[in-house]
Amino acid sequence: MPSKDDEQAAISGRRRRTAMLVPHMLTTMRILCTLALPFLPLPSVAFIIVYVMAGLSDVLDGTLARRWHVSSSFGASYDSIADTVFTLVCIWLFLSYLLWPVWLIAALACICVIKSLTAIIGWRKYRLIPFVHSTLNKITGILVFFTPMLIIAAALVAAAPEHITNGPSTLILVGLCLFAAAAAVDELVITLLSPSFDANRRSSLHIRRSV
Repeated sequence: MPSKDDEQAAISGRRRRTAMLVPHMLTTMRILCTLALPFLPLPSVAFIIVYVMAGLSDVLDGTLARRWHVSSSFGASYDSIADTVFTLVCIWLFLSYLLWPVWLIAALACICVIKSLTAIIGWRKYRLIPFVHSTLNKITGILVFFTPMLIIAAALVAAAPEHITNGPSTLILVGLCLFAAAAAVDELVITLLSPSFDANRRSSLHIRRSV
C-alpha cells in the first residue's frame, strides 16, 4: 500500500497540474474570444463584452501563473501567441471598419517589418520566435487594449466613426504608434544583444548594463 507521504505527493502533483491548467485555459479563452470578435457587430455591446473578457483573461493567466508558481516557458510562449493573435485581429477589424489615414497604415506596416525581422533573427539565433515581455511591450499592450475601447465609445456616441482620425484622437493614435515602434525596436535590440533568450528582459538598456 502507498504510504501517506506517497499519497500526499500524489495530491500535491494533481494540485500542481490543475494549477498549471487554469492559466492555459484562460489563454485559450482569450484566443476563442478573439476569434469570435469578427463575427460580432462593431460597434456593439456584445463586441465590448467579448473584448473585455479577452483582456481580463490576459491579466488573469499571467497573474495566477506567478502567484501559484506554475510559470513555464510553454505558458509564456502560449500567452505571447494569444497576444499576437488578439493584436492582429483587432488591427484587421479596425482597419476594415474605420477610415484610417495613410500615415497610420504606413506606421503599422513599419512596425510589422521590425517585428518580422526580430522573429527571423530570433529563430536563427535561438530556434524560436522571441516574444519578450519588456516594459515597453507591456505598456504598448495596455495602450493597444484601451485605444479601441475609446474608439468604440466615440463611435457609439457620435455615430460617425470616421471622425476619430481627426483632432485629439489623432494624438492618441500618434502616441500609440510611437510606443509600439519603440517597443518593437527595443525587442529587436534585445534579440540582437542577448546571448540567450529570456522572455522577461526588461529592456535593451538593461542588457547593456549587465554585459
